[in-house]
Amino acid sequence: MSKPGAEATLPVHGPELERCVIGAIMVDSSAMPRIAAWLKPHHFYLREHELIYAAHLSMWEAGHPIDIWTTHAEILKRGQIEEAGGQGYISTITNIVTSSAHMEYHGQIIIQYWVQRELAKAGGAAHARQGDASVNAFDMAEEIDARVQEIIAEANKHGNPSFRDLANDTLGNMGKGLKFGFPAGFHAIDNLTGGWGPG
Repeated sequence: MSKPGAEATLPVHGPELERCVIGAIMVDSSAMPRIAAWLKPHHFYLREHELIYAAHLSMWEAGHPIDIWTTHAEILKRGQIEEAGGQGYISTITNIVTSSAHMEYHGQIIIQYWVQRELAKAGGAAHARQGDASVNAFDMAEEIDARVQEIIAEANKHGNPSFRDLANDTLGNMGKGLKFGFPAGFHAIDNLTGGWGPG
């Protein structure tokens, strides 16, 4: 794939989920309006899938039909056929899809993974600067907070479940509740973490 690296160090992503979404669109192009408003090409991790979905989005916006053949033709027209995995790869994507029944759910998981990657990037950028004495810690915290708010705002668009809702659902399924700590003083971080706690 287009983003090489040791599997253990790869950022969280779901290649099969991404294939399910773009495959579902090629099987049932009428399903595109269900996700077009909130699932965007940059939410996909693999470059191949980002390009294919971008082509689908453009075709749908132009009112063009979407299937394996029209997808191939559109990507070929864009000069991206090799970068998108080649004709053979595009043709195999629908092999794992029979309908678009769960496409919205798959799309929401793709966005959750995107959020996790973006938060990791924000944290990694802060970590890289932690040894620089010239950096104002409060300015850096505000930058992180602003970026977290941007990520959350995009993830919550068009009815996607909020991070707090997702956390509550996950912990609720485990028979636990969220534990709240002392406020960090930054709204978005407190919303995500519930405040600083022991340890």
